[in-house]
Amino acid sequence: MPNRDELLDNVTQVFFRIGRQFRQIHDESLTFGQFSALIILYNLGPLPMGTVAEHLGISMASATGMIDRLVHSGWVDRSRSESDRRVVSVDLTSQGREKMTAKQQARRRQIQELFEPLTETDLTQLLRMLEKVAERVESNR
Repeated sequence: MPNRDELLDNVTQVFFRIGRQFRQIHDESLTFGQFSALIILYNLGPLPMGTVAEHLGISMASATGMIDRLVHSGWVDRSRSESDRRVVSVDLTSQGREKMTAKQQARRRQIQELFEPLTETDLTQLLRMLEKVAERVESNR
């Protein structure tokens, strides 16, 4: 029977193997951070730049540089608030939304295929365990 350290090493390797599969779904011209920003905008809609930075856990300067590249490549638009010109909001362009819809559908199919061997009970247990890990990660910030 493996000890706790060996089990944790195995968990890390499994996460790596799964992560490799998930990374294949995004456009190779995008960084993982850019793809994460696009997912946030796809799911939440237009957001102030500060909120995007907060969701990504990065500085406002880093978010601004990332969004600059996404604007330049046609994925997102940037706009200033009418009431407060200091507030900059970002949202997907129509082309960006179409591309993200296709990517999200492909991602859903990939996830369904990857988790096909698991029963609903298995998935419920897995989700419960991963939630515990996520809560621990978030409490350590």
